[in-house]
Amino acid sequence: MIQILIIEDQPADVRLIRQMLEDSHLKCRIEHVPSLHEGIALLAENPFDLVLLDLSLEDTLGFTTLQSYLQDAPEPKTPVIILTGNRNEKLGVQAVKEGAQDYLFKSEINTKQLEKSILFSLHRSKNQQNLQQANDELAKSQERDQKTFEIAKLAKWELDIVSNTMVWSNEMFEIFGFKPNEFQPTLGDYMNVVHVEDKDRVYDFFDEAKKTDKQKRIEHRIFVNNRIVKFLLVQAKISYDVKSNKILLLGSLQDISYQIENRNDTDAKPVLKNPELPKLAEFFFKRWNFQFRSPLNSVVQLLYLLEQTGLNPNQRELTAELRMALDDLSVSTNSMVNYAAFFSENLEVREDILELKSLSPILENAAKAGVRKGAFHFTFSNELSTVRKVQADAGKFALALFNIIDLISNLGSQGSVTLAVNLAPDLNDKGFLQARIEYAGPAVKLEELAGDLPSNTTLKDLEASENSIKAAITLKLVKLINGSFEYQSAGESRKKIQIRIPVKLIVQERGVISAPKAPKKILLVEDHVISQIATRKLLTSWSENIMVKVAATGEIALDSFGKDHYDVVLMDLQLPGIDGLEATRRIRQSSKTPIIALTANASKQEEENCLQAGMDDYLSKPFKPEELFNRILRLAGP
Repeated sequence: MIQILIIEDQPADVRLIRQMLEDSHLKCRIEHVPSLHEGIALLAENPFDLVLLDLSLEDTLGFTTLQSYLQDAPEPKTPVIILTGNRNEKLGVQAVKEGAQDYLFKSEINTKQLEKSILFSLHRSKNQQNLQQANDELAKSQERDQKTFEIAKLAKWELDIVSNTMVWSNEMFEIFGFKPNEFQPTLGDYMNVVHVEDKDRVYDFFDEAKKTDKQKRIEHRIFVNNRIVKFLLVQAKISYDVKSNKILLLGSLQDISYQIENRNDTDAKPVLKNPELPKLAEFFFKRWNFQFRSPLNSVVQLLYLLEQTGLNPNQRELTAELRMALDDLSVSTNSMVNYAAFFSENLEVREDILELKSLSPILENAAKAGVRKGAFHFTFSNELSTVRKVQADAGKFALALFNIIDLISNLGSQGSVTLAVNLAPDLNDKGFLQARIEYAGPAVKLEELAGDLPSNTTLKDLEASENSIKAAITLKLVKLINGSFEYQSAGESRKKIQIRIPVKLIVQERGVISAPKAPKKILLVEDHVISQIATRKLLTSWSENIMVKVAATGEIALDSFGKDHYDVVLMDLQLPGIDGLEATRRIRQSSKTPIIALTANASKQEEENCLQAGMDDYLSKPFKPEELFNRILRLAGP
């Protein structure tokens, strides 16, 4: 129920707005006052979700009305939509800049426009609140970081490698015995305080750091005020700053004098990990996963629609290349999430149905990215002529191939690398993908490399343990998808690594997916505007028998479902207010209409949550249009 306060002194306008709200799909409780003074008093006594504010009232007039509202209304400010009889777009834009959520011209307002404006304003206000909360949390976090830096005696710096000018944080000035920003530091100022016995090493450190993209570190001594010796741990890495068009050396510096003095203290205890870090990592990657997959899914669907139009050969070739790029991007997305999930111990299998013609370039591009030097040769063969698709977790398989070839490069391979992938039969509808990597160089033994990884890896160990981490990730990935390794030698110099993973074979389907014979009415519950447009166009272009109704929130979906009959519901999970799972539970109290989940967070746990809530099927974004069509036909009938 949306609580709305109308501040309007014209009874006819109030009646019109009430009627529009009653005719809309919104469930509202409406209060009305004729003056701004009474409105502010009522807001202080009762909470409201939204204010509809006329600028011309009995106690105030014009733009001053909004300014007075924003100044005098109680905190937190209730979001406000401006109503005005003056069709002045500049005034409306200025109102939004000052703090209004939207503005409507009375002469042009209608039910649909009012409903859309209310939903938009509530959503925008919520986003602003979330952003403000995030900014507040960031400010607190920065304050905590500042205190942590002080406690840890940690400082930041950067060096312009052309001019040798430096930027020091306040902590660095203090560590060096200066007042913050006492002067504009240079590399020469830094070297002036370095211990004479360490100067050559420190010069070499800066020279090497400028020439490599690897992170470098050094421990050295400085003299503070020509009498106090301090021990420092300095780390640096080269970076290109796009805005300033400069190549910078970015670094950190820590006063470790106390640690040096107490290195032989056998009672020293290891630093404990922050127990909240895994939860925070999982939270932020889930949010990133959702915010990235939804628009990616819209692009996939719009590309499908583009392919159905009359393209010339050149355009068709370009769209085919774009589809391959999107497939690569999807695999890269999964790979990033897999890396994060590995460290949060939350890695899950994600099996998709893939065409072999798209699987081949995905594997080739992933593997090729790991080659540093020498030639790369790739072949893909299929022993099963009737099979054009497989069901497998291609993202993890591709990431495993990349990791192995990257390890081969890291460990000193100088010659060519050959990757041959083969699809072969097993039993019934099962088969396996077999990848054979052949190269010249040191043997890559994943188990041995992974065994070198410290049991309690710290940030300090990460760079030194890069190969061990890749090996451990690869072993975990292949084990998770029930794969196996085999190591071989081909002569004295050539080595072979073979990976084999099981896949489900999808026999060649004949013809295209048939359109529904009977009319189908579909309720699409989706709050992402571009996804609404793309999915609706996708469905209506499939068949003239398809009619799509869109609901932007769980509340609107429940209201619409109660008033009309639908053959199938497509339910997004991430919705403002009532989410997709709760909306499904409420629908299931009175209906068995098929519900298909559409989600950006692809995981086994998410799928189980959907089924437990009462959904009939589950699709993770980005999905192929054919997958959606097949599910609709299976659940709603032809």
